[in-house]
Amino acid sequence: MDMVYYFDLLGLCVVVILGLAVYIYLQNRSGPINLTFSTMLLLIVLAGGFDLLWQISAMRNLALFFYRLQYLPELLSLVFALYFLLVFPENRDVPSAAKAAIFSPAVLLGVLTVFTGLIVKDFKLPPPGHLYPGQPVFGSLYFIPFIHQAVFYAGCAACLIYKLRRGGGWERIRLSLVMFAAVLAGLLGSVLLIALFPALSVHGLHSFGKMVLVLSAVPVSYGIAKYNRFEITPGVAANEMLASFGGTIMVCDLMGNVLYQGKSQRVPEGEKMKIVNRTVSEGTVKGYRIVAGKTSFCVSASLFKKGGGVVMIFHDETEIEERTEKEKEFQEKLEKELGRAQKIREALTGLASSFRVAAVERFIASMKALELGEADDINAFSKMAERAKE
Repeated sequence: MDMVYYFDLLGLCVVVILGLAVYIYLQNRSGPINLTFSTMLLLIVLAGGFDLLWQISAMRNLALFFYRLQYLPELLSLVFALYFLLVFPENRDVPSAAKAAIFSPAVLLGVLTVFTGLIVKDFKLPPPGHLYPGQPVFGSLYFIPFIHQAVFYAGCAACLIYKLRRGGGWERIRLSLVMFAAVLAGLLGSVLLIALFPALSVHGLHSFGKMVLVLSAVPVSYGIAKYNRFEITPGVAANEMLASFGGTIMVCDLMGNVLYQGKSQRVPEGEKMKIVNRTVSEGTVKGYRIVAGKTSFCVSASLFKKGGGVVMIFHDETEIEERTEKEKEFQEKLEKELGRAQKIREALTGLASSFRVAAVERFIASMKALELGEADDINAFSKMAERAKE
């Protein structure tokens, strides 16, 4: 009964975890959250598979190899758990240096376990006729995997607590879901170890953790699949679309209560109700001008198709008015300069006409010819130069 219950439970957990891993991966094949969590579950499946293989292997050397081999995915799955907490829920990958720092110890320790006897030295098969696994003979460094697990458990807990204290809103809810799963895993482990398994006469409890993992993974898997599959909900999409307008849009219900408002947009309460009432009566409003302090803007508004509210789009005219004012000032300055230049020209012309000397008259005649572009006086500048020498 011991082995029957054990293999049934372990096999069921392996199948369920494999299904969860595939499902989560298919929801978002490129997201770091989905890739990390599905990889962690696949590593748990591999560890469970090797666990089954060493128990059904009749050859001692083969059983020893499978027993050692299960350490590698087990160690890596714990690393991926920490890596998952680093990228969840922001869905942003970590730098390569951080990846190397958290993955290198697990890979080195796993390779050391598989190919040396420092962790698991040998393996004793049970006497013929007994349906229970053989016992491993540990090496001199058997305690290192336990230290590794303690360090990574502490790292996972610290990362989760840190993010929970700094998070808010939906992020905090997601992190709370992960913490709930972690606490659930501990409670289930205690119940299975102390009460359920002994009641079922199951005494081979050395690998019961894999069965606890699947039960604790279910709520986390559901949360990850849900939040990533429906990450762009209608509400999120609407908020993002409205936010793309910056502070130029406002949505109100028919009573004037603000449903959405840009952070930089502030409209006097009286003006807002005038726009709402006018939109309700006319259907649409175009070119409604509002002056709030030093800001002036033009408002266009329309009703929702179902008549549930009013959408207002604001066009800030402050900058346009400032630019128009500057252009007006520039035009006035230009007209003043042109008037001043005209007056100087008239004064010089009058001065020149006062002195009717031959050189001045020739100069004036040449300038007039140049301005008029007469065909017989194209070389006015050359003629002016020649006359200046006379």
